[in-house]
Amino acid sequence: MLRFSKLLCVATLPLLAAILLPLSVSAKGPKSSPPPPATSLAPAEESQETTMPGQNRRQLFELSRSETVRILIKTDSPNELELMASLGIGDAQSGARVYEVPGTVAKELRDAGLDARTLSGLTELQVRRANDRSKIPTSKQASPNIVSAQSGIRQLLHNGNIYIPDLGQQWICWPRDDSLPSHCRVTQVRYVIRVEDDDLFGTNFWCSDYMVAISSESHGQNYNYCRIWTRQGGQTDQGEDDDAEDDADIELDRITHCFDGEEASQQWCVFVGDFGAGDDGQVDYVHLYVHYECFVEVELVLDSTLWPVFDMFILDLPPIRYEPIWDGKLHPIYYLGVPVSIYAMTPYNGHVFDFWTGTDLLIPSWENPLMVTMDKPRAYTAHYYTVPGDVDGNGVVNGLDLTAVITAWDTVPGHPRWNPAADLDGSGYIDGLDLTEVISNWTTTQ
Repeated sequence: MLRFSKLLCVATLPLLAAILLPLSVSAKGPKSSPPPPATSLAPAEESQETTMPGQNRRQLFELSRSETVRILIKTDSPNELELMASLGIGDAQSGARVYEVPGTVAKELRDAGLDARTLSGLTELQVRRANDRSKIPTSKQASPNIVSAQSGIRQLLHNGNIYIPDLGQQWICWPRDDSLPSHCRVTQVRYVIRVEDDDLFGTNFWCSDYMVAISSESHGQNYNYCRIWTRQGGQTDQGEDDDAEDDADIELDRITHCFDGEEASQQWCVFVGDFGAGDDGQVDYVHLYVHYECFVEVELVLDSTLWPVFDMFILDLPPIRYEPIWDGKLHPIYYLGVPVSIYAMTPYNGHVFDFWTGTDLLIPSWENPLMVTMDKPRAYTAHYYTVPGDVDGNGVVNGLDLTAVITAWDTVPGHPRWNPAADLDGSGYIDGLDLTEVISNWTTTQ
C-alpha cells in the first residue's frame, strides 16, 4: 500500500504543483490589509452552496470587517429595500432571499431592525427553543390570515367606593379565569373608570395628584407598564378626561392595546395612587372589558435525513411554542392560517441541502426557504447529501481541503498531525487515495 501511495503521489505531482502554486504565493506573500468589499453585491443564487470556513463559525454579531457572510433577508418594506440598496446590495427584492454581504453590512442591517439572519454559526432558532409565551401576532397585527375559532369579552367589574387616603395607593384585582383556554388571546382592553373626591372632608381633590394604571399577571403589579392617567390637569381635569365637564374628577372610557397577544384568562389589576399631599379621594367604579380571540393551533413537524434537527432550521415567524416531543424532530406550534418561511441550513456539518418532501408536495421541492401557509397540520423533511472530498465540511471541494490532506499527510491515529476528516477512504492512514478523492471531486467556490 505504501509503495502504491508513493507512486500515485509522484503521478499527481504536476497537477498538485499547478494547484498549490497560487496557494503558496497567496499564503507567503507580503502581508496587506484585505481588499475592500465590492460596492455592488447581487443576491446569492440558491444553488450556490458557499459559507464561511469552519474555523470562522462563531457567535452571531461577532463578524469581522473583512469576511463575507450569507444572510437571509425577509422584507416587503420599500424603506428597508432602499436601505439595502444604499448599503451596496444590488437587485434587492421583496420577500425572503439569500444575499452575500460583508460582515459590517450584515451588522448594519440588523442594527437598523431588518430581519437579517446569518446562515452560518449559531442560529436564532437555538435561542427560541424554550416555549415562547411572548406577544403573539393577532388577526389585527402581522398575520391577517389567522383563523379564530371564537371571540368574546371577559368582563371584570368593580362597583362600590374604594377610599384612597392622602398619599395612599390601591390595587383592584380580578383572579385568573381558567375556564378560558390559554390560546384565547387579547385583542384590546376597554377600561371605564371614575375617580373623584370622597366628599367626607370637603372638596380638596386634585386630578394632577393621581396616577391610574392597568397591569396583568404577565407583568405583575407594575403600575409603570400601562399608565392610563399620569397626573394630568390641575385641581380639575382641564379637559384631559372623557367627560364633558372641566371638573374635579377623573372619568375615563378608552381602549388600550398594551396587552395584545397576552392570555385573556390571566389575572388583571388596576392601580390608583395619590402622589400629591393634601387631598384624598375615592374610586367610584372600575370596569375592564378584555376582548379576546381564541385561535386554532396547528402543528408543524420538521425532520431531515440527518439527526437530530434542533439547530438545522430557521423559521421567520417564531412559533407559539414547541411541543416537548423528543423524537429528534422539531415540533413548532402555530396559529391556523399564518404564513411561515422554513430555511434548512446549508451546508450543515459537511452536508448540503438537496430538496424537501412533505405535505402537499407531489414532487420534491428544491426551494429553500420553503414558504408554507399553516392552513392545516404540516410535516416536511429536508434531504441532504454529502460532498465527496469535502474535508472541512463547507460544501465545496477546493484548496482548503487539499491543504488539510497535505497537512495530515502520512499520519495515522495518534500522530500530532492526524486529522480524521482527511481520512476520506476510512483506511486509518492519510495517503494518495485521500488526495485522489479530493482532486477527483474538485469544485470551485462561488
